[in-house]
Amino acid sequence: MAASFGFDWIYYPNDNDAAGYIHASVIPEICQAAIDLAFILDGSGSVSRTDFRKEIDFVKNVTTFFNVGANATRIAVFQYSDKVYPAIGLDDYFTKPSLLFAVDSVQYTGKSTRTATALDYARTVIFTTAEGARDSKLGVPKVAVLLTDGKSNGGSITNPARLIKESGINVFSIGVTGNVNVNELNEIASDPDDDHVFLLNSFDDVAGFVDQMSAISCDEPAVVEPGDNTTTEVGEDDFKYFKTECEAFGDEITIEERDITGRVHVYASVEAKNPSPLDHPAVVSRNESSSPIKTVTIRLPSGSVTKLIYVSVQGQNETNRFVLNIWDTLFNHSNYDASVVENSRPGTFVYDISADYRSGFQFLYKIIEGNYGNAFRIDSQTGIITTNKFIDREILETYRLSILAQDDRLLCHRGKTQVTVTIKDVNDNKPTFIEAHFNLNVPENEPIGVVVGSVSAIDRDKGINAEFQYSIVNSSLVPFAVDPNTGVVRTAGVFDRETIDSYDFTVVARDTGNLTGSAKVTVTISDVNDNAPIFNQTDYHTEFHPIQDQYITTVFATDRDIGLNGEVRYFVTGTKESGTQWRLRITARDLGTPPLSSVVESVITTRVPCDVILFRVDAVTGVVTAGSMCR
Repeated sequence: MAASFGFDWIYYPNDNDAAGYIHASVIPEICQAAIDLAFILDGSGSVSRTDFRKEIDFVKNVTTFFNVGANATRIAVFQYSDKVYPAIGLDDYFTKPSLLFAVDSVQYTGKSTRTATALDYARTVIFTTAEGARDSKLGVPKVAVLLTDGKSNGGSITNPARLIKESGINVFSIGVTGNVNVNELNEIASDPDDDHVFLLNSFDDVAGFVDQMSAISCDEPAVVEPGDNTTTEVGEDDFKYFKTECEAFGDEITIEERDITGRVHVYASVEAKNPSPLDHPAVVSRNESSSPIKTVTIRLPSGSVTKLIYVSVQGQNETNRFVLNIWDTLFNHSNYDASVVENSRPGTFVYDISADYRSGFQFLYKIIEGNYGNAFRIDSQTGIITTNKFIDREILETYRLSILAQDDRLLCHRGKTQVTVTIKDVNDNKPTFIEAHFNLNVPENEPIGVVVGSVSAIDRDKGINAEFQYSIVNSSLVPFAVDPNTGVVRTAGVFDRETIDSYDFTVVARDTGNLTGSAKVTVTISDVNDNAPIFNQTDYHTEFHPIQDQYITTVFATDRDIGLNGEVRYFVTGTKESGTQWRLRITARDLGTPPLSSVVESVITTRVPCDVILFRVDAVTGVVTAGSMCR
């Protein structure tokens, strides 16, 4: 009984909460896979009207198993006898009730059995994008189910059977009664015949075949062409199945998967139709890494010519969108290293990527990825890669060119490899200072060898071409030195800011190819408090008549320093009386740290004797005044 419904992989958590699978017989309620499914019904005279209704019931019962919709399964139905009688196209009905009603309305014709015409119609009309079929690069399986009770007449089915399968359509042949031609059914059906050809004794057996047909068509893989990008998606823990068939060139096939969103696991086999995580490693190759780009390589049976490759992709996240590609092995290596000197003339030889080939095969080559800025070209006939323009290493140093080789007659002979091209440096960039003008500072009176600051330059070249040294232009004329390797600027003399307060000079960076860059440098000599205030007179003499707050004189001192170091404050620091003569000691002190000062004497003669005189000096202006109490 289980064989009638098929097997599936069931996900379950074990006692340790680890992921696991069991291979179990299941009867799914609804097939959630997106499939383009067409039923080709024999309406010839040998099929009675009653038996044709059994065909219709079979289609309806299988239809109920699928999730019908524009983004789910699309179903087409047509009848053939003396000709094709169109009934339902793939994009006619996207709801199950309306589709079932339309299927039930298909009427029996009852004439001859032109199977070849039906196969051509399925290929050239039903399974075209114009009639609702989805593009093959979307990874949607295309499935045709042919139901017949006899032999074809009206033309050979050989060529139509070959063409419909070569177009990527999976064909199932269901023969009813003993009147069918088994060889003809095998020729019509996809390989392997054991999976795609079914024999029933009578139309009464068709109803019991619904579950089996539903299950196997739901899991039928999408046919993909080697070298074509198939972009599709798969749900979490769900599987999406693919297959390809061709006469491979080598003894290996490479499956490449690239995550767009989410993450998937990839399984591939030449034996298991729906490879899975539980298949033995000897049967199924796998890549379950977290890398966004995964490859699986399958070694093909020795001596085989036509290889049928099965691939399954299992989703790991809620949404998983990916690109799948299948490559024949045409190249000896997955990567080749090459190099070219930057600024080489267009047309300079880079690499000859000619694939190995057998006698009678001719490959065409093209670059499909990594050719940024169209920097390279490949001769499509010879596989010789050359530069396409002048290439600047400082823009991009490494190119990873994906090369496709394609047999110009057999589409299956498609292979991909990578050529990694390293751009070699030439000395075409001078050193460039990070600033056009450097402003440095150093205090005056510092000893020789003190670090003032540094200058810095870069060279976009590489290796020895990027090495350079610093120097000062006319270095003998400035009291500074620059380290040739580090750019550190040091004093080469002692400075007095009061004599020279800044220096301007030019630094140069010169590389090994004698290319130079330059920058301006200004070193400002900062002040230290090394000058005491100096009075403008050695002493001050004046007479006054004692009157309250009488102005006496103004003292004045200057300081060659700047800032607080040059600001002067005045103080009376001593008085001495001798009759009518008074001697004032006045101090001028700057605001530096530590402060410096000087002293001057002011001799003041009063015209009358005075017992008490209070002398004052304004700290800022130096104005000397007096208040007195005289007899």
